[in-house]
Amino acid sequence: MSNVAAINTALALYQYRNGGCPGTSGMETMTAFLADTTYFPDGSPVDPFTKDNSTFITNYTSATCRTK
Repeated sequence: MSNVAAINTALALYQYRNGGCPGTSGMETMTAFLADTTYFPDGSPVDPFTKDNSTFITNYTSATCRTK
């Protein structure tokens, strides 16, 4: 759950800085966002169950700029 909270906090910061959410017109993809060391300096967050970030990408919606 803490990874989800960290991602959603980083998404809010991204939206504030860029005026849009990943995956919307002119913005980077969610995959690129999760790999962005500006927001994740320790590397892309991973789901403790799947051991990758695919769950966060699948559950992301640019309409709300949040993952779950």
